[in-house]
Amino acid sequence: MEKMKILHYTQQGPWCAVGDFNNVITVQDKIWSKLVTENEYRDIQSMMQNVGLHDMDSNGDTYTWFNQQMMNLIYSHIDRVLANVDWLQANNDLTINIMPPNVSDHAMLYLAGPGLNRNKSHHFKFNNNWVDVKGYNEVVERSWKQPLRGKPMAQNELMSNRMNEESIKKVKS
Repeated sequence: MEKMKILHYTQQGPWCAVGDFNNVITVQDKIWSKLVTENEYRDIQSMMQNVGLHDMDSNGDTYTWFNQQMMNLIYSHIDRVLANVDWLQANNDLTINIMPPNVSDHAMLYLAGPGLNRNKSHHFKFNNNWVDVKGYNEVVERSWKQPLRGKPMAQNELMSNRMNEESIKKVKS
């Protein structure tokens, strides 16, 4: 919460913070667990009031996190967009859509609005000169054969890091 205060005093103009705040801000932000107490949201509400942040309205699912346990299932709304008045006024045509959780126990927050350029094409880029490096195929094959642990997104990142590390070693040798 201290970092948010620092941002407030150093950031001029419109700003927002997006992500997992790991706190509910109302008693309605959690279900199927013990009752929410004031202690669970007092600090975040105090911080929001002190730095002038407001919770942006959202569409879609109410809850952004669940504990992935069939027994003692808990849903919470802990991922959010907090913004100052300047940001909310400048972006009043934007909406936050809470998507259903997929790869993670957290739901993705999707920012949408007419002012955003969603038609911009982002193509996959492959640095083709890597295939000409001696030993490239062996590096790829060895990396793909190594076991991975963790959730799918973490596995993708680990695989990418392995490929980069091995490729750099080959180029240097």
